[in-house]
Amino acid sequence: MRLVSFALSTVVAAVLAVAAPAFAQKKAEDSAVGYGGAKVQLQPFMVPVRNNAGQVRFEVVTIRLVLGPAPRDRPACFSIPIVHEKLLLYFFRAKLVPGDLIGQRREVLAKSLLDVAIKSTQKGYYSAVELVQADDKLTDPVSLTLTSQCK
Repeated sequence: MRLVSFALSTVVAAVLAVAAPAFAQKKAEDSAVGYGGAKVQLQPFMVPVRNNAGQVRFEVVTIRLVLGPAPRDRPACFSIPIVHEKLLLYFFRAKLVPGDLIGQRREVLAKSLLDVAIKSTQKGYYSAVELVQADDKLTDPVSLTLTSQCK
């Protein structure tokens, strides 16, 4: 009797050992919560821009950070104040000219700002940086919520 009971419990344990990881993985995939692809709009920056005569004007630049994959969304949100400060320092050191804010040079600037955001956190929290007009409003409810919370 003990031998049958032992054999039965061994078989049940083996079946559970095989089925449990697959079930746990499926459950984790079904219940994954994240904001990957959501955007966080930062407060507008007053960026110094030098003209040909060397005079400095200040332009308003509004930035949206696009969050990366879901497992890193919360740390990305907590890192927003650090990234904001690093971007501000970058703008004041960059010595931008008016042409940097339009056309293809605007895309190059966005790439440089993404590099600053990634280096300031030492993680891949953000997948893109968007330079938008100050009056562009977010319409995605998740992005609106994150924009109000991640400051």
